[in-house]
Amino acid sequence: MSDASGGPELWVRSLQDAWATPVLKQGTEGLPTWYGLERPSFSPGGERIAYGANGSKHAIWISPVGGGRPVPLDAQSYDQHGAAWSPDGNWIAHQRFHKGKWELVKTPLSGGEPVWLADANPGGGDTAWSPGGEWLLFFKGGSLQLVSSGSKVLKPLTNSQPEAFGFSKDGSLVYLIRRGPNGTRELVAVDAGSGKEIKVTSLRLPASAIISGFSLHPDGKSFITSVGIPKFDIWLLDGFKGTR
Repeated sequence: MSDASGGPELWVRSLQDAWATPVLKQGTEGLPTWYGLERPSFSPGGERIAYGANGSKHAIWISPVGGGRPVPLDAQSYDQHGAAWSPDGNWIAHQRFHKGKWELVKTPLSGGEPVWLADANPGGGDTAWSPGGEWLLFFKGGSLQLVSSGSKVLKPLTNSQPEAFGFSKDGSLVYLIRRGPNGTRELVAVDAGSGKEIKVTSLRLPASAIISGFSLHPDGKSFITSVGIPKFDIWLLDGFKGTR
């Protein structure tokens, strides 16, 4: 996501050749005016991107990587977050506000009704789909929860408070970024079966950093996340006359 053109837009950049091209530009036909974009996620085949567009509604949209007319995912809800593609690219799981409550659902891209999987925290959040397709991961009730994509079995994984999370390449581990001692950040590997912490690695990030998103490289050896560093200014107001 970039605001280099004056407003939030969606771009794709080549890591090898350093070129960049827009996927979604300001004024793109078919999508209502938005003031913010969030959580872009490539489809398994790499030809589409799902993302959140925040305007009069908070809605998930899907755009072709080469640009073109975007399509909405879920017309039933006006507040949706955390799109996660199924490994076969036929479904997108997300959290939404519908009929007075928040829920985790999966929506078929071929058409049809969203399928309820579990209740969700107010406001929604991130969602991750395991590489094998069996499990979905989301934060609910103070802990990371696993819910099966078919039978809707729900089980807690860990009580760690993650800022970002995702599965390993083979799905046996869950990686999460959390605050450690003295406000430092940690990358933690958790066994997806037992919930046991396997490895904790310190991350050299400022204590004030805002972490957003987790995307694993296809080789499973690295990941990308967004790190925002807020800036704070002190202003001097000259000529101010106080009142008693």
